[in-house]
Amino acid sequence: MPSYGGFYVTPNAWRTWAAPRNPPYKGWGSTAVEEMIHKALWDNGIGELFRVTIVPVPKSEPEDKNWAIMVYTKRNSKKPLYFPQRPDSKADLDGKQMLKHTIGLETTDWVTVWYDGNSSTKPFDCQFTQPLITGKSQ
Repeated sequence: MPSYGGFYVTPNAWRTWAAPRNPPYKGWGSTAVEEMIHKALWDNGIGELFRVTIVPVPKSEPEDKNWAIMVYTKRNSKKPLYFPQRPDSKADLDGKQMLKHTIGLETTDWVTVWYDGNSSTKPFDCQFTQPLITGKSQ
């Protein structure tokens, strides 16, 4: 049941990115694209900043596909947490622009995605998490 803080890549965005790059498999899908993004990150010198994983499409998204991709910055948790951007991390703060300019990948702004790894039926239990707001009542 992991949470990932980073940059969400919609199914349409990863298909658009992968198609002109000639995926290595005839019936390519999210797994092949996950590998292609990972390789592109390392080939372009930013692989040490990011990790790549496949996540279910959150229920709130109007996608007709089941799998999206998350490019995250080495932070994940088994609990449904929200990860804020770290102010001292160039990858957290400028990751969207780095991914676009370096490998041509379109992503969302910073988000945290959580999903239930035990979920086995569609739609999978997946959501964007929000920061907790705390404060004193007056």
